[in-house]
Amino acid sequence: MAGAVLLGSACYDPPYVPPEGLPELFEAVAAEPALYESAMDGCIQVHNVWKAQVRAVHLTARRSITDRVDMLRDSVYTPYSEFWDGYLGRGFDRWVRRHFDLAGHPAGTNPTRTHFLGVIADVTARAEEITGLRGCAEWYLVYGPGYASMGGLSDGRMLVDFFALGLGDDFNTDDMRRVVSHEVAHVLRGQASQPEAWRHGRDALIDLFRLSARRILDESGYSPQPP
Repeated sequence: MAGAVLLGSACYDPPYVPPEGLPELFEAVAAEPALYESAMDGCIQVHNVWKAQVRAVHLTARRSITDRVDMLRDSVYTPYSEFWDGYLGRGFDRWVRRHFDLAGHPAGTNPTRTHFLGVIADVTARAEEITGLRGCAEWYLVYGPGYASMGGLSDGRMLVDFFALGLGDDFNTDDMRRVVSHEVAHVLRGQASQPEAWRHGRDALIDLFRLSARRILDESGYSPQPP
């Protein structure tokens, strides 16, 4: 895949680690190591930050928490600092020390339960068929603080936080697809606020996006949760 960024190298030979080193998750990452993937000619871009997190936890299973924090900072925070600052805020190291427990979290296997790039691309392509518009976006797939299961940041970046997406066997792929449809509708609706899109009049365009978003959500079976 064009533009793919891989973890490690073909000659990498991982050391033996105990069960707390997440061997099953690490094997899944080793089988599909791309940190960056894209679809629809780059319209959809996905950063698999979770894979760098799994690798760091795996390789520091028998090392100190300080070593783990250092590796996570270097491989997870630094390359994606703008995203983390926008979602988590300042204090990445403190969050890792106090709250980041991938090995003990029941949602740890969520990334392996479906092909997220495929789902996002399918929903976005269907939305384009309905609206004639492309809901292009940059998505970050992470184990995060759990502030949102899925959503958008103020700068337009989209996120999936596996720690908030559903726990272990409670994870539901159909539900996840419905939520993706909701978020893609938001991406499309956000385009109505861009002046270059106002060729047919701002109010008329907003109405078009509203109706289009409703159709996308109706097709997915999405319905807002009651307050």
